[in-house]
Amino acid sequence: MLKTDLQTTLSTIGLTPDEAMIYALLLDKGLATGKSLVEKTDISKGTLYRTLEQLTEKGLAERTDRGNKADFFTPTHPRNLERLIDARKSEASQAESLLQDNLGGMISQFNLLAGKPNVQMYEGKEGVKKVVFDSTNAQTEILTIADNEAMNRYYPNINTENISRRKRNSAKKRILSIDSQYIRNLAQSDDREVTDRRLLKNYDALETVIQIYDNKVSYITLDPDRAIGVIIEDKALAATQRALFELLWNQSDSPYIK
Repeated sequence: MLKTDLQTTLSTIGLTPDEAMIYALLLDKGLATGKSLVEKTDISKGTLYRTLEQLTEKGLAERTDRGNKADFFTPTHPRNLERLIDARKSEASQAESLLQDNLGGMISQFNLLAGKPNVQMYEGKEGVKKVVFDSTNAQTEILTIADNEAMNRYYPNINTENISRRKRNSAKKRILSIDSQYIRNLAQSDDREVTDRRLLKNYDALETVIQIYDNKVSYITLDPDRAIGVIIEDKALAATQRALFELLWNQSDSPYIK
């Protein structure tokens, strides 16, 4: 049986070739028995009835039980095809989200094979979130130098989600925050199970965040008008930044009230 333009369209939007052929036949005939459809195709009786069942499950065909007589099959309204498109969009969106969640790790693995540093750059608010949350899956302690006041001003809900993710993954963090009364007050609500903090004195507000974890270093600018996030995966660079963090940490004061 020659493939029609309609069958091509139906296949493109997600029907199998057999489904496209049978649905096109149902649209042409309006009402048909399985036997009459078999006679119009080059597929077996078993395949035809399986295909009719699949079309029924997708809401594209209806079956009328006639007791001792052969059942009738009719097509449903073609607008039901739009639901297939919506389902494919949803699946594609979920697939894209899943890919983005795992792409960094796959790129890192690939670049490690090639001996190259892995550099990823993101822009805008969603880019900032992606970089911030990348650390929540860290296998090592997260070391952070942050302008927390700017973070909470521009992204007021991000810290709550960050802590929730870190607690789920048992990812602990040490934070160096620029000293201010705001930060001293904020520190009193720190979840000490996963967070420790010290204060950087005599530093101006920077509106940036640096994170060191695993073999990665990430940099974030927080101003929404020029927000970017960069993740660099390189063992030597991470080790250097970790050493600098420890130097600052040992020179800083705790904000917690004893």
